[in-house]
Amino acid sequence: HDSDPDLGRTWELKESPGTWGQQMDRYTRKHPEKFGGENQAPDARVGISWQASEVGLKFTFDQHMSNSMDALRLLMKVPKEQPPKVREEFFEVVSRKYFTEGRPLADHSMLLEAAREVQVPTEGLLQWLQSGEGTWEIQRKYAEIFYGWGYTSVPVTLVSCEGVDQHIQGSQHLDAYLQVFQRLLDEPLPNKAADQKLPIWEKYARMAQVAGTPNGKDFSWEAHDIFNGETAQNLRSQGCKAS
Repeated sequence: HDSDPDLGRTWELKESPGTWGQQMDRYTRKHPEKFGGENQAPDARVGISWQASEVGLKFTFDQHMSNSMDALRLLMKVPKEQPPKVREEFFEVVSRKYFTEGRPLADHSMLLEAAREVQVPTEGLLQWLQSGEGTWEIQRKYAEIFYGWGYTSVPVTLVSCEGVDQHIQGSQHLDAYLQVFQRLLDEPLPNKAADQKLPIWEKYARMAQVAGTPNGKDFSWEAHDIFNGETAQNLRSQGCKAS
């Protein structure tokens, strides 16, 4: 990550570190080994644009990077108050506005537009976005996943179907994802009791909260440490930030 002068305020960061395209270019130059070596690092924009075009999408790369916390908070709020279908529709609209239309994720007007587009009530929603409600729970969950689930890098894709769990970690070719779903289609699903059909993310959460850490069961200490404590200070001194 690019350096930031105040890690403790990372989740409230208003200043942009640049555009998505600029960040992508910096990452490609910094990690040529992930792109075929010093002399073979491809233009990541071309690769992403080509893959997107295969499914009818067109990406833009000049949107400014911004804080995604309010978008995450709203993505957590919507399924608590609306059917699952609405949550999926809302996610698709926000993704389109960011990746295709180039709207910043921290733009409250964009989030309100997305909510209206999928018929999510917006009365009082701007005030809720401005309140910061739910931020701590997201930070706590971040710490739980990092320390309790064992995932320390992204992306991670978790798939559960009738008690059959699979995951894909890291950037993988499309075939890796197709194989996961093809396996579910081709192999008979086991006959499991209802309590054995919990989604993998629910199983991980329950196991993590039972095991906990020496500091407690809810990962609150770790969340504070990551975002405001000693770990935050150490990362800040190294010119890093949690995001």
